[in-house]
Amino acid sequence: MPINPFPHIKEAEKRFNWHRHILRDRVKAQLTYAAGRQPVVVYSMPKTASAAVYKALRKARGVFVLKSHTLRPEHWRKRRLDPAWTQGGTGMWRDHWHSDRMVHDRIIGRGKPCKFIALVREPVATNISAFLYFPSNWLSPKAMAAGGLAAMTPESVEAAFFDRYPHHVTTDWFDLEPAATLGIDVYQTPFPWDAGHATYTNGPFQLLVLRTELDDAVKSQVVNEFLGTKSVRIERTNTADQHGLRPRVDNLKARMADNPEYVNALLDHRFTAHFWSPKEREALRRKWLTPRPAPAAEPAQTARR
Repeated sequence: MPINPFPHIKEAEKRFNWHRHILRDRVKAQLTYAAGRQPVVVYSMPKTASAAVYKALRKARGVFVLKSHTLRPEHWRKRRLDPAWTQGGTGMWRDHWHSDRMVHDRIIGRGKPCKFIALVREPVATNISAFLYFPSNWLSPKAMAAGGLAAMTPESVEAAFFDRYPHHVTTDWFDLEPAATLGIDVYQTPFPWDAGHATYTNGPFQLLVLRTELDDAVKSQVVNEFLGTKSVRIERTNTADQHGLRPRVDNLKARMADNPEYVNALLDHRFTAHFWSPKEREALRRKWLTPRPAPAAEPAQTARR
């Protein structure tokens, strides 16, 4: 791979684009408030189907929407990543940094009305997806240069998953983020398991929490009611099959049955017990701890040079 002789130019270009996006978002937010509406922020843990909600809202008429996984500055400022959000890798999910900063400084910091949408997905599946979709965050540069996950055996992928991924982030996300940024503690009131969604309010901020497994039509209806719109239509997107990850996902899923302590710790956590009923958690336990047929072998891949 050729070495960039002018890395400072690329860094300057990146910063220029960041500030350009921040200015654009400020203007759109001002126009939204001037029209008597509120901005919407899809504010969610990664790999919870938040991309589908975000894309649907971008298509909806009269909705200004931003997306964020973290709105705490200590989680996204360069070289100041909170240890809770990194474990030997490069840190987590700073791809929306420009909108994160605008929302933090111009909306939350000024106490302006805003609607937030978060999704919750059961933690075993979330951790598997987040690990496999963002390998450069957990694997060493040497491992990535050698081909990353594609060049690793299922056994070495399993070892990297348990050794390097920060498993607690999924279960701690509502404490690390909305409780700290919006002053909304979702654990203060029971979650309606049958409905699968709930709305929380703190001053000018409203937070809609949806379970990921809700039918897309139900999600669309709930989001439209929350926003006072009619045109939001949520459709599934950003799946493992679309990214060619299905063999690796299936291999790692199959190995959960051999790790009951890990599965039970996540399913018995306060997070899971809050958002899923005892009956639902037992169904999840059976799902993960029942041995699965051996997945098909992954196709051979050659590391990119």
